[in-house]
Order: sequence, then C-alpha cells, then structure tokens
Amino acid sequence: MDIRFPSDSKLNRDTWLRLLGVSEAHLKRAETDDKMHAALERLQEQMEEAEGLLFEAARPAFAYAVLAAEDLPVQGVSLAKHLEGCDRLVLSAVTLGHDVDELISVTQSEKIALSVVIDCGASVMAELAANLAEEQICDELAADATGASSDATPLYMTERFSPGYGDSPLEMQAQVLDVLDAEQQLGITLSKGFMMSPSKSITGIMGLADHPVTGRLATCAECVLRDKCPLIKEGKRCGVSQG
Repeated sequence: MDIRFPSDSKLNRDTWLRLLGVSEAHLKRAETDDKMHAALERLQEQMEEAEGLLFEAARPAFAYAVLAAEDLPVQGVSLAKHLEGCDRLVLSAVTLGHDVDELISVTQSEKIALSVVIDCGASVMAELAANLAEEQICDELAADATGASSDATPLYMTERFSPGYGDSPLEMQAQVLDVLDAEQQLGITLSKGFMMSPSKSITGIMGLADHPVTGRLATCAECVLRDKCPLIKEGKRCGVSQG
C-alpha cells in the first residue's frame, strides 16, 4: 500500500540534527560563536536542499498482517514484556523505496557532505512514513471491526517495536518480512547480516488486544546498544521527550 505524505510535511529538525551529531551544546554554542553559527546556517541550508530531494525521490509504501500472538515466536525479554496482555500481533514493514538509496549513492560521489545530510534525513523520513502507516493500519483495523459488528469491542494497539531494539535480535527481521512476503509486496530483501534493502525500511511488531494495553519501552539495561548509545552519554533515554 502506498503512503501519501501530507502536502505540508516537514522532517523533524531536532531528530535530524541529533542524527547528524549536533548536540544541544553545539546549538547553545552557536548562539555566541560566529564560526559555529555560520556552520550551523550552512548545515540548515543543506537540510533544506536535502529535504526537497528526499520528497522527490521517496516512494513510501507499506504492508501489514494480523496474526495470533502464538504464531510468532517472540525473542527477547523486552519484546515479550512489550506484548504482555496482547492476544494478536500486527506485523508491518515500511520502505521509502530504492530511489532514495540511489539518491544517497549518487550524491556520495558528487557532494559527500550533502550525502550525509540526505542519509540522516532519509532515516527521519522513514520514521515519518512508519508513523503514517501505523495511523492507516489503526484506521483500517477499526473500520474492519465496526463493519463486522455494530457492537464490536474496541481494539487497542501498542506502539511499534522493531527487531534489533532492546534485546530483541535483529534476526527477527527475517520472520517479519517472511510473514509479509515483503520482497514480493515491497521489494525489500535481507542480507546475510539481516540488513534490509532498500536501506531506509522499517519493520515493526505491535500488540493488539480488546482491552487497553500500553506496551513497554526497553530499559537501557536491556538494550544491546547501551555501551555505545549517544543518548546515554548525554544522560538521556530514547522514547522520552526532551522538550
């Protein structure tokens, strides 16, 4: 299924800057340091250019499936806790398409600095696409439920949990993509190292129940990236608003 970005869509600049390695300390310093301020202005100009190129190149699409919880062997304590109380699962895969990978590759040979900005911006765009896909999935599931019965029980869905997050092994990518027949539906393939192509693709596992469920973020102690996480070094945690 295709994803349509709203006409006024913008990529989140705070997230984009963080992926580029620009910290709050850098932004604060730019307020008084002329060289830092000029460098930040140049970077913001590159982000504007990259955003336009990305929206031209992206061909966002997604696929999803609903299955019984017992039909997917759950790996990892953090994912198991996230899905507690859910009797069904929603598996999803979202991709920006191969043209975005081509844009990054071509730019690398012509404008290296811009290619880095595009690469990080594409990651932000993939998250935006995944969020839009979730909204559409929720709407379709709700419509199916109400269409099946006038007194249908409301559905509740957890947030997206991707393989490789927390202590969930990246190998679960293969299970999700296989269930979705993602290669046929979306053109997503998997390398021997369980990395997806197109690279700006996201898989997700969400719990579904007929009663309120909240899911659960992995703790820093459970996360396989805890020893090299830039947020931990700044005294922060992912999934927590810093605003």
